[in-house]
Amino acid sequence: MGPNQAVTIHDAFRFNIANNTPDMTAVGFTIHIDDGNSEKEYHFVQHIAAPSLVIKPNISYKDSNHQPILQINTEGVTDIHVQIANEGHFDSNPVNMQFEMLAPFITIDSSSRMFNSIEKGTTNDVTFRINAHNSPIAQALLETRITLNDGLHQTAMDTLLPFGGFNESFNPDYFSTHGWQMSGDAPWVLTNEDTSEDEYSAKSGLITNDQTSSISITKNTKNTNISFFKKVSSELNYDKLYFFIDNEEKDNWSGLIPWSKDTYHVTEGVHTFTWSYAKDQSVSSGQDCAWIDNFCIEPTSTPIVYSGDTLKACLDEEVFIDCAYAYHYQTLAWTTLGDGYFIDNHALHPVYVPGPQDNAEGGTTLQLNVAGDMYPLQLILGDEINLGEAIIGDDLIHSEETLFSHYFVANQSGIDYVWQLEPEEAGFVFAHENAVDIVWNFNDDLTEVLLTVSANNSCSQPLSKTIQLDILSVKEHPTPSFTLFPNPTNGMANLIIGQDMQGRSVVEVYSVLGTCMKSQAFQNLTQNQVVELNLQHLAPGIDIIKLCNDKGCWSQKISVK
Repeated sequence: MGPNQAVTIHDAFRFNIANNTPDMTAVGFTIHIDDGNSEKEYHFVQHIAAPSLVIKPNISYKDSNHQPILQINTEGVTDIHVQIANEGHFDSNPVNMQFEMLAPFITIDSSSRMFNSIEKGTTNDVTFRINAHNSPIAQALLETRITLNDGLHQTAMDTLLPFGGFNESFNPDYFSTHGWQMSGDAPWVLTNEDTSEDEYSAKSGLITNDQTSSISITKNTKNTNISFFKKVSSELNYDKLYFFIDNEEKDNWSGLIPWSKDTYHVTEGVHTFTWSYAKDQSVSSGQDCAWIDNFCIEPTSTPIVYSGDTLKACLDEEVFIDCAYAYHYQTLAWTTLGDGYFIDNHALHPVYVPGPQDNAEGGTTLQLNVAGDMYPLQLILGDEINLGEAIIGDDLIHSEETLFSHYFVANQSGIDYVWQLEPEEAGFVFAHENAVDIVWNFNDDLTEVLLTVSANNSCSQPLSKTIQLDILSVKEHPTPSFTLFPNPTNGMANLIIGQDMQGRSVVEVYSVLGTCMKSQAFQNLTQNQVVELNLQHLAPGIDIIKLCNDKGCWSQKISVK
């Protein structure tokens, strides 16, 4: 190729091979060569193996007793099960998974997870435990975002998850409290012999010719949809399962019908829903009965609003309000109790310019007005924002032992955290508020990195941590200060005190987001002493066990199943 020739490689195009190489992915390339006098193009295809991360849409729910439910409970614990898969042709790199739900009355025990790898062709069920508390509403659809990121590829799913409303999975513990009414010649019964997906369903009563068995429930609904699963085993066209809304027949079924779902629209108001299995004057076929399961009154799009509660900013600077969120609303406006002003107060994320009085008093109250309700945001103005004492996490990383690491600072409300790793090529940074996960890119020439966290403003004092990277890991590692077993654990774990840990100490349990979930002080720990840890109240996932005394702090990760 001559010195004047210019080579341009156009963007590669990717497609799936359908026939001769079904286990690989084909990447097509076009090379365009132009020497100023003539042009040529060359085309070729390279087959490669690559991971393909997928979030499955079939999200499911269980209550605190691990019983299947159809929606998120309005009070207490709900376990949300999300299935993720690698449908590609190669094992993935370490993967960060994040689960975000926009609702101020919801807390998530551990919203960020790390996986060493997701193997090709596998599907994993990941549980996120959420807590609902002091909800001002009875039902809603909650905006939720789920992401998977391996540093090179990201996939995301935005969805609305049902909160509250009414669902009946015919669990014996709840069935008697939901107001079901029986009529006809025999009552419906609960059975665990045949269900649509969980443990129990409702089955029509034992009847004979010219008899009926009916079950009904009356509910006050919004303008929404109702749904249920049904199954029928009867004489075709004669013995039927009927469904009524307010005594108006909506549908009927007969013959051999497997479990299937039906959905109907209802208007706002009080409605009675009735299922009736009726036999004619002769002949029986099949099991001569019907079943229903998972009756659901779907939640509606109730407005969800969060002002942010607290926002810390610098004196004499414009303030960008990005901590608030709102959806399913019609109108929105911001007001202030101070002497500043908004640049476009009808924007969800406006800019506020503090006035002289705001600065003199160290802040003011801003109010987000949605549908006639006011949501306050306390704006705190200062000349310095303190992020805490230190970044907590490992000081030394061994390449043969650690693919990723977790770091965090004490969580404070009102701060927009910014994490940086220098040099950037040392690893992929997955930040989530006051915590960060780093997937390391080990390089023989890189033995030390600097991790820094600051607030997204000009008056914060950043915190930094120097991290040593042991690439070869040939030297003997120091004896750990304490030992955890079993790890992973089903909820009970033992902490064995190592050297340098004697005396007065504090043992703390942190979530991966840096929230302290348990703290216990000890007056006189001794070497080899066993401290029992009860972690049964924690959601499945990774947590941090931290032990501090007058000589320093040590931390280790523990996996709760």
